[in-house]
Amino acid sequence: MPEQELSAQARLDRRLLQQRTEAALHELSELRPLERSPVFYVDIAQAGIDSLIADYKEHADPFVWTKSAVHQKTLKPCFAVQ
Repeated sequence: MPEQELSAQARLDRRLLQQRTEAALHELSELRPLERSPVFYVDIAQAGIDSLIADYKEHADPFVWTKSAVHQKTLKPCFAVQ
């Protein structure tokens, strides 16, 4: 759409959007933060772990820590035989 046909507010919005797009393109193509920042890869890993935890929380069965569950009274046979 030609800029002359837009309202003053729409022209301003168009310019702001165009500047943001050009700034993002410049950052990705010239500054290349993905090649220089190890934090980026940590963020990717953290996002994956967060999604796994969120999915687990939705479908998890609650586990109650009890003395009988944590401390076994007798050793299991596979560990007792040496």
